[in-house]
Amino acid sequence: MPTISFTIPLHLKSIANGSHGHWKAKAFAKKRQREVANIHTIAALLEVNAHLNYSPPYAVTITRIGKRQMDDDNIAYAAKAVRDGIAEALGVNDGDRKAITFQYAQEIGTEYGVRINIQFGAESKTSGELPSAGNASDPALKPVAASVTPLRRSRLVKSSKMDWGRA
Repeated sequence: MPTISFTIPLHLKSIANGSHGHWKAKAFAKKRQREVANIHTIAALLEVNAHLNYSPPYAVTITRIGKRQMDDDNIAYAAKAVRDGIAEALGVNDGDRKAITFQYAQEIGTEYGVRINIQFGAESKTSGELPSAGNASDPALKPVAASVTPLRRSRLVKSSKMDWGRA
């Protein structure tokens, strides 16, 4: 199956255990994570024109890169906003297991980030037929690496004047 892979510069934290911040700050952080994941996924899809050729099912692996391991039950909770952003960019409901499945992994690294791997279903929207698994020369069957330039935070965050509608 064709695959795209890209890395998002996000620090996934589990706020489930012991991290008791204000609800508004938590909501803002989750909204930002969802938007960043959505924008990076759309950019990666556009770079390889994958949005034109493939339809569900999708298999997505979200790999958290951090300085230490996180508990298995916390990784899914910490990546929920990223999951929502990816599903939105692909145009599917993240709860529909026939359209999209998610897996979670972790890596130890010096920098924080999230690597996303998206495997596309075998059906093509344009031809409607299954590609031949024995045809290794078919470029649609080879993994494609997409490079996404990180966005500046100032472009993703609204100013307080815009949020409250003041002039």
